[in-house]
Amino acid sequence: MIPTFLLPATLLLLTHLPETTSKTSLGCYPPANANQTYIQGSYTSFSGNNYLFQNNTWTEPTPCDTTLPATCFPAALLSSAEFLVGGQIGFNGSNYVMGDFGEWIGLGECIPKPVNVTAAELASAGFGGISRRAVVKDYETCLVGDVCSGAASGFVCCVAPADVKAGKSTCRPASDCAVVSETVPNWSTCSLLNGDVCETGFTCCVAPADVATGKSTCRLPNYCSNTAETIPDYETCSSSAGDVCSTSAFVCCIAPADALSGKTTCRPSTDCWTKNVVADYLTCQTGDICSSNANGFTCCTAPADVSTGKTTCRPSTDCEASSSSTIIADYVTCRTGNVCASAGRGFVCCTAPADAPSGKMTCRPSTDCSSSKTPVADWTTCYTGDVCSSAAKGYVCCVAPADVMSGKSTCRPSNDCASAKTTSTVSAAKTTTTSKSASTLLVPQTKTTTKTTTKIFTTTTTTNGPTPTMFAGVNCYFIYSLQPTTQETILLALSSIKVQTVRIFITSFWQGGKGTDAVGSSDLELGTVGTYNDGVLQQIDALMPLLVKYGIKLQVTMHDRWNLDNTWGICDAYCQTFCSGGSNLQGFYNNPVAAAAFDARISHILNHKNTKMGNRAWKDIPEAIHSFEIQNEGQGSSNGVNQFTNPDWWCSRAATVRQLLGQGNPILVSTGGGQDFFHSLIDQNFACKDIDIVAMHSYNNDINDVTYNLNLAAQLAQLNGKKVFFEEFGATSNKGSWIAQVATVANKLQIPWMPWQVSSVSINNDYEFWTDDYGAWTQFGQYAQAALAY
Repeated sequence: MIPTFLLPATLLLLTHLPETTSKTSLGCYPPANANQTYIQGSYTSFSGNNYLFQNNTWTEPTPCDTTLPATCFPAALLSSAEFLVGGQIGFNGSNYVMGDFGEWIGLGECIPKPVNVTAAELASAGFGGISRRAVVKDYETCLVGDVCSGAASGFVCCVAPADVKAGKSTCRPASDCAVVSETVPNWSTCSLLNGDVCETGFTCCVAPADVATGKSTCRLPNYCSNTAETIPDYETCSSSAGDVCSTSAFVCCIAPADALSGKTTCRPSTDCWTKNVVADYLTCQTGDICSSNANGFTCCTAPADVSTGKTTCRPSTDCEASSSSTIIADYVTCRTGNVCASAGRGFVCCTAPADAPSGKMTCRPSTDCSSSKTPVADWTTCYTGDVCSSAAKGYVCCVAPADVMSGKSTCRPSNDCASAKTTSTVSAAKTTTTSKSASTLLVPQTKTTTKTTTKIFTTTTTTNGPTPTMFAGVNCYFIYSLQPTTQETILLALSSIKVQTVRIFITSFWQGGKGTDAVGSSDLELGTVGTYNDGVLQQIDALMPLLVKYGIKLQVTMHDRWNLDNTWGICDAYCQTFCSGGSNLQGFYNNPVAAAAFDARISHILNHKNTKMGNRAWKDIPEAIHSFEIQNEGQGSSNGVNQFTNPDWWCSRAATVRQLLGQGNPILVSTGGGQDFFHSLIDQNFACKDIDIVAMHSYNNDINDVTYNLNLAAQLAQLNGKKVFFEEFGATSNKGSWIAQVATVANKLQIPWMPWQVSSVSINNDYEFWTDDYGAWTQFGQYAQAALAY
């Protein structure tokens, strides 16, 4: 998947404004205008004639027609013109947008700024961004900077009042847009440009620690950079905003007494409360924070758990009430002891089959309770909420002692369940795990470390052992860029549904990208080939201990092919050096100099030492790294041009990875996936002795096509002794249904699978999903746990 993200206007400008052309290049534009400064974009224009810059060539179309301002700029308006060239053009007179089909669309008044000003100045002048798409029809979904077809009638791309929560933008009348300057919560990021309003007593300003980045947050006036250097001891602070406490030994953290409110203050580090974030519907303790706290989840006792007193993270509406004799309407949430309004017609308070995983109870016909599900045969695989055929003989759906590692559940005698014999404590998370019942998900067990030694390879591994042969993983390519607490929340949730791997890219990611709390990351080689910025590697270093804690491993993708042609605003060192700024990718894929430089990048990554994991090189940390992937979607098409010209490229790079790993190393070598099945299932990949995993990607949401290609992949893997992973697929709507369809096929074929992509924020009409997308998360969790049984 090409990682997409919505950029702020300033970043979008930086991404799309190329360097200014030389004033003396008279072959580019008329000598009479050579004293002006022009910016080369997809299109440019100036007085006299219009010129287009396409494929690195200036072409002169027809002379300007002053009577048709919709087709070119009137010469009469250009005597003192200043241009901003790219998707959007500004000049003295009117603004015009160049659409994807070469059409000019008028937008109103000119931005009175020259072309060579900073992005910040442009933003402060009201320049909202550059159009990256064709004109959008009225009332259809749009992105920031898009042009609406009804612009002349006052239509703009904005968020409707009904879409504020989802953040969806559509082309609609300006009068029908939601008010964007809503009140920003205290200590949260705000925007001076948008005119954000803070709560009473707070102001939108830059903290002392954020002066370098210019980030603004809602804070008390005396904590702004121009009035205060530090936060006084024991006063409110914000760790996410980078506040500094006045006493050096003090830190910004949550006091034990503030665990429920989450308030942070400057205090001694020994006086901080260790936050324990618990995934939805898992066992919790008083003071724990539920992962869906913002959605009303709280740590409480469910109606079904009144007798045991067990507490779990669940909606506050599903907690046990003090009164049990309330009469409840049909199909409304109820609690043990409640009386259903239609009790005379056989309605009872029970759990529906669809609610078995959560334990939610509603008033419904007794025949529609979870106990009415088709019984599962003895010793057969079952899932949470299933009823065993020999339930009367004491058979329950649980995990056998021999299946603790895989988490597989089967119908068996209750005295033959692993959960009936063990009580474990996950000390690192300060979470006590009580004896399991058939309706409770397993959580990661306490880990101990042992030494594993072969003649050639020595490393430290955990007792959770190697990754199962069949499993589900997930993409979250920027997880290392998120705040540590968010990383842990995601990993805890993934661990609870038995996800085994998380796939990441070593690439740039924007601060606040995709609506997350990301701090931002810079690519390893952004400017110069061979000059490494290890900041992104150090962020991944910090992530690894958390991965080990939750029994999850990384699939490390060492480069993103889409950085070679600036597809999503990143033209890295390889793009600049070998691809002519993105216009010719063959300078990378068929160039021995580029290959050697890329092999050096691979060596740098594998030999990078993680100070948080015993100062070991990444190649020696198999308990945190599942596989190294050569490149994401290598040789994928660029600007509609086929780039698939060197089928041996993956194998050549795999040889470098294999040599660096050494014999006996359990870390695997993966291709990283082609753009589609066609680019992945090639003979050279299956014949290569140094490739362990042939990865596949496809966003063709045709289950027949997916089924055919996965069957073909399974056959090729068996014939050639390889592993095949379906490591990228997804949908922008009905995500849960598509995950279920694909997972059903992949599980039967025993092909590990991983959807694109989990994030801490679900995004409507895009691929990202999280626990608040109940349909997607439920299906993902169900089939991820089922995968381990195949």
